[in-house]
Amino acid sequence: MARRTTVRITTEMLLIVGNSGSPRCPVCGSLMVTLDQGRMLCGAAIDRLNGWVQSGAVHHSDPTSFQNLLCLHSMLICLENENPA
Repeated sequence: MARRTTVRITTEMLLIVGNSGSPRCPVCGSLMVTLDQGRMLCGAAIDRLNGWVQSGAVHHSDPTSFQNLLCLHSMLICLENENPA
């Protein structure tokens, strides 16, 4: 019987392109993103992101506004705290 070897290569990259017109967090000045963008950038489920927002761990814009924006920096901190290196 022949032996089989599997090699898995994982890469990670985060690219954020913004300009001076990008919305900024009123608390820390970081870039603000939509819920869908946050889900895609952090790889987190929407329920998980909503939990962070409700707990106050993630800075966010006025929830009564047309589009609630989330602070990317505070989302990454939450993600780091859940998955320490």
